[in-house]
Parts: sequence; structure tokens; C-alpha cells
Amino acid sequence: MKQNKLGWKLWLVFGVLTLLPLVMSAIAVLWFLPDTIPAHYGASGQVDRWGSKYESFILPGIVLPFGLFMLGMVKLASRQEGAGRKSRFAVALCGVASLLVFNALNAFFLYTSFREVEQLWQVPGLSLRVLFFVLGLVLMVLGGVMPRAKRNLLLGVRTKETLESETVWAKSQKLGGKLFLGAGAVCLVSVLLPETWMTAVSCAAVTAAAIGSVLYAKREGRREQAGKTGR
Repeated sequence: MKQNKLGWKLWLVFGVLTLLPLVMSAIAVLWFLPDTIPAHYGASGQVDRWGSKYESFILPGIVLPFGLFMLGMVKLASRQEGAGRKSRFAVALCGVASLLVFNALNAFFLYTSFREVEQLWQVPGLSLRVLFFVLGLVLMVLGGVMPRAKRNLLLGVRTKETLESETVWAKSQKLGGKLFLGAGAVCLVSVLLPETWMTAVSCAAVTAAAIGSVLYAKREGRREQAGKTGR
């Protein structure tokens, strides 16, 4: 009974986060957005293409199948022999965190469309800070979940070395979790900085965590292979 209740709650959370971008975009398109909106920004942050307001449905159209896919992965993870409960929890948290990022991005894009922002740096600092604050929370959730995750093709440090060895996988997720926890903390603190520094520091922290995790996994893979060869 408890398991069914948990499953019902999980379906509700996934359903809301999956459908919310579509509902928000529909309301914006019908009543608030101008007919032509900024459709793409270049590397400089300057809008380089204008498009129809109906392009606001592109991101929600991506979120819908993604949410269904993540629910399927949660169900698949729960069937993993010997570790179903932990894997289910880890994948579910990853899915919820990813959907939160999509929702934050959708809200941000709807705002820039409504205001017809031509230069991203014109966006009030609060909007960008909220975006990076959400990113920091998601990274910290990811960092906390990674050490619990068993080998899979969706969540964690996924390299050839980690997928071929349970030992390398466990070591890599443990270190990777710490790195992403740190990156998340950096993102949270960075919201106190000026916008330019906030963006630079956050991107650098996430990049360093990702690269560090992969390099560590490859090093451990080489060490394990060398140990097997030397026997």
C-alpha cells in the first residue's frame, strides 16, 4: 500500500512538471505574447532571429516526451535486481531535477518573449539569478544522488570504463557526486556576484565538475586494467 501511494505521488509530480510548460506557453500565446518574438540569441547574447509566438511551444513539446521517458526509466530502474529501490529513487530525483530546469528555462524564455528582449544582458538580474539558483539546487540534488545509483545508461558518470566495471563505476560516482555538489554550491553562491561574473563562475564550476569526473573515471579504468594485466 505504501509503495502504491509513493507511486501515485511520483506520477503526480512528474505529471505537473511535464505539463506545466505547455500550460504556461498556451496561456502566454493566447493572451500575452506579441505575434513576433525573439526566437534565437547569438553567442553575444544579441537576438539574431525573430519568429512566430507559436515557437514558444517548441520547448514544451520537448518536455512532454522527456517526462514520459523519465517515468519509463523510473519503472525500468525499479525492476533492477537487488537494487531496484535505490535506483528508482536516484532516477526519479534526476528526472524531477531535470524537469525543474526545463520549467525554469521555459519561464525565462516566455519572459524574454513577452518583453521582446533584444539583448540577454537587458534581462533583469533577478531573472538570471533565479535561473542559476535553480541550476545550483539541481546540481546539488544530482551530486547527492550519484553515489546511490547503480550502473545505468542515464544517470551518473557514464564512460566506457564505468559501464564496464562496477568498481570503477562506484568510485567515479562517489567523486563525481562530490564535484557536482561543489559545483551546485558554487552556483548558489554565485548569485551574489554581478551578472557577468555569476555566469562565468557557474559555467566554469559545472565544466570543471564534468571534466574532472570523466578524467577520474578514465584514470581508474586504466588502473584496473593495468592491475588485471599484471596478474
